Amino acid sequence: MPTQDDEVAKREFIEAYFEDLDRKVRFLSELGAQDRAEEAQLLALVYIDGIANWLKHPSTHTAHNFCDVLIEYGGDRQFPLVLPHWLPKTLPWKHAPAGAGAAIRGALALVPEYEAQLPEPFLGSLHLSDDHRRWLSTNLWRGTLAHAVYVALRCPGVHELATGQGLSFSDTKWQGETLERVGLERLLVALGRISEHARHLSLSTNKWFGVE
Repeated sequence: MPTQDDEVAKREFIEAYFEDLDRKVRFLSELGAQDRAEEAQLLALVYIDGIANWLKHPSTHTAHNFCDVLIEYGGDRQFPLVLPHWLPKTLPWKHAPAGAGAAIRGALALVPEYEAQLPEPFLGSLHLSDDHRRWLSTNLWRGTLAHAVYVALRCPGVHELATGQGLSFSDTKWQGETLERVGLERLLVALGRISEHARHLSLSTNKWFGVE
C-alpha cells in the first residue's frame, strides 16, 4: 500500500513529466518557425499518438485510439466529421454482416459525396436495417476527418518519413464552406488541448493518464 510520501512523490513526478511535455510542444512551434514544419508536424502526430494510447489503455487499437482522442479532446469541431467519399475506402468490408456491403454502398450512393456531416445526422440519413446500421456505427470512426489525418499524415510520417505539408480536402464542404486544411498549426492546437486533458486527468487522480 503506497504511503502518503509515495503519493506526494508520484504527483511530483507527474508534474515534472507534463512540464517537460509542455516544453517539447513549445519547441515544435519553434521548429515550425525555422522552416522545419514537416519535422514538427511528424513529432506532433507522434505525441498525439503516444498520449492517445495511454488515455485509451488497455486498448491496443492504435488507429482507433488516435482518432478517439483527437475527436474527444482535440477541441476541433471538424475532426469528428464523416467524409462520405472517404468512408467506403476504409470500412472493413470483409468483416461486415451478410448483405451489409451492398446495403451500405447503396445507401452511401444517395449521399452527397463531398459534403461532410456529423456522425449522428449522417447515420440517421441512411436507410439501413438495424443490424447494418449498428455495424456501420461501430466502424464510422474510420470515415472521419480524424481518421484521414491518421492514414494520410500519421502513418506515412511514422513509417515512411513522408508527412508532406498537411492534408486538404479542397472539394469537400461542411455547412457551405470548404474544410480547413490540417497542418502543423492545427495539430499543435489539438496536441496542446490533448496534453492539458492528460495532465488534468493525471493530477486529479494521481495516476499516470488516469491509468496507474
